[in-house]
Amino acid sequence: MGEPYKTLGTHLEPSQSQRTQFRDLLAKSKQHSRLLSLSACKPHHTWVYYFSVFLRSIGYPLPVSHLSLADLKAIQQPMIPIVLTKMNFCRNLSRKLVFLCSYFGGLDFRHLYIEQGTGQITFLIRHLRTLGQVHDLLLIVLSWLQNCAGVSYAVLEHPSYPLPHLEGQWLVSLRQFLSFINGSIEITDLSIPALQRSNDFYLIETALNSNRFSAAEICKVNLCRLFLSVTTVSDICNARGSHLITGIRTGKPSSTPSRPKGPTVKQARPDQTSWSLWRRLLSLFSDNRNRLHQSLRSWTSSGEHLRQSWPYLYSPSLHLLYRRYHDSFEACAELKPNIFDFTPLEITPHLPDDSIPVDAIVRPDGWFAPDTTSVIATPEETITFHLEFSDYVASLPDYDAMLLQRVNFNSRSPHQLHQTLLHADSLLLVSDGGADDNIGSTGWVISDSLGHRFVKGSSSVPGVDPRSYRAEGYAMVSGLTFLHHLCLFCNHLNLLPVKKLYCDNLGLVRKLTYFFTYRLAPIKCVLHSEYDVLAQTFFLL
Repeated sequence: MGEPYKTLGTHLEPSQSQRTQFRDLLAKSKQHSRLLSLSACKPHHTWVYYFSVFLRSIGYPLPVSHLSLADLKAIQQPMIPIVLTKMNFCRNLSRKLVFLCSYFGGLDFRHLYIEQGTGQITFLIRHLRTLGQVHDLLLIVLSWLQNCAGVSYAVLEHPSYPLPHLEGQWLVSLRQFLSFINGSIEITDLSIPALQRSNDFYLIETALNSNRFSAAEICKVNLCRLFLSVTTVSDICNARGSHLITGIRTGKPSSTPSRPKGPTVKQARPDQTSWSLWRRLLSLFSDNRNRLHQSLRSWTSSGEHLRQSWPYLYSPSLHLLYRRYHDSFEACAELKPNIFDFTPLEITPHLPDDSIPVDAIVRPDGWFAPDTTSVIATPEETITFHLEFSDYVASLPDYDAMLLQRVNFNSRSPHQLHQTLLHADSLLLVSDGGADDNIGSTGWVISDSLGHRFVKGSSSVPGVDPRSYRAEGYAMVSGLTFLHHLCLFCNHLNLLPVKKLYCDNLGLVRKLTYFFTYRLAPIKCVLHSEYDVLAQTFFLL
């Protein structure tokens, strides 16, 4: 399996077992306990030694490690009784009191499992917030982890959901720690494979929720899923959505109506035991003749948004059948209902936005696609209303919509306000925020240099127990976000002439000023507790 080696203060092994790392840290812990027990340190000196020497020495490699809770308990076990004795406490004092924070009457010792978990979280956040090669590679790894999980939710956002088939060590260890502390991490740049049509569902979630598979069996079922490069049941069905693909039960589909787009997992063919479990999963929603118990209905994805590459697609608006031809598509005209000409009208590299998969067969008079009549929707007479700003806000992501909850245009329309602000000599944005009793609120107003107020707004502050600093920052972000979306709503990309920003929080002003001192200044602040506020304000400015 390869020899372990040490690099940058941590032991790495090709097998990723970290037994060498465990033995090294255990030996260090015993050495520290021996040195401390033979010393004449007083309680205060013992406390300093524990935090400044022991935790620094043992905790250095922990952020990039994935040691288990039992391993870390064994590592700290030799040291804790010595420290308690030197500090005039009973060496057998309950460990719950030892590691309890001082706010609740504990001794405020640091559990190595908590040290490792917090180090892993800060390591992840630091690199996700720092643009560069490591950031890109980490997102790729997280995307592959999500793809291999095959579920409808982000694996780090819902760590309490059991996923025994997840592979890897470090990210799995991080997920276990998040579940241990009842925490979660939401990553905005992470994509989750979407359902493709009505009545569609995720295969691995069906296996997990059925309670008919053990953890080891779930892993084997997932290997079959990865080998076939499928995620939902629509990936293994015909275009009509009534039957499974022939041969899918044995992992040898005789006909492959679709194939996955983009890169796929390199998975060797699983053994026969795994395929027996795979057939058990398929039997939960289909019969022995591959007929689904509940057929799939209309497509919710179409055109280039389809996850699979299908051989035949139909465009209801153009009445054309698109046949896959190498990396392009042949557009075939409709000769009569459900019959399409063999000779294409054109060859195009792109599909229409409304094209959906259909099953087609060869007939003497042309391509026969029997499902085209069922997908043609009856035209409906519609009335187009002018989009209001409130409707525009409702269509925004939740984060931006939250910042624009209450906006007062002072009897102006958004377009009139934009013209007024655009032709003003200078604009002032004054913001303020406050927080009390776990609730925060913000307010802002935009005026000219003469004090004429044009627009004002207010919103709530996100976060648990927000403080004044955060409320002040979100007040500024809310005002700048309004100006940004006002320009987008009015289809105008020119920046409005905001000359000054007023805020009565000196710490916030100094931090934002520091962001503009040099190019890498924001990177030094990626672990700031209010980095989301600072980064958003810096981006809008």
